[in-house]
Amino acid sequence: MTDHEAIASAILGDTLSDLSDSDRLHFKIVLSELITRSYNRNLTKLAGHRIELVGEEKNGTTTTFRFLAHPQKRGYDPISIAYKGTMVGPLWKIQDIITEDVSMVASYRSQFRKILRNEGFAVLIQKMKDKVEKNRTAEAPPP
Repeated sequence: MTDHEAIASAILGDTLSDLSDSDRLHFKIVLSELITRSYNRNLTKLAGHRIELVGEEKNGTTTTFRFLAHPQKRGYDPISIAYKGTMVGPLWKIQDIITEDVSMVASYRSQFRKILRNEGFAVLIQKMKDKVEKNRTAEAPPP
């Protein structure tokens, strides 16, 4: 459901078009796995929470759905989560995930552009792969 093409463009902007076709494809593949692993892990943490749709905002072709995840334990505040997306045919495509008012796209954009500027594309890809591996290891059941 995630629109990896739109997310990649939002994160790297014009820099994405400056990359070779091979590097652009490599970035999109690694980004897709990074998003999938990171957000699957985060969604797992919400198991047992009561999810409440609290609002919907339409801005042109983009709609933002706002939710609160209410923990089962008393004394804990609900977690705000928003999904920003568009309809592509009969399906919703997510273009950003905002947790506690922190945008995934804005966060990655800030981190990735700094790495690109200071260390280059190869280092960015390696750091992304390292993060994917860290998330994969965290998901693995104990031996």
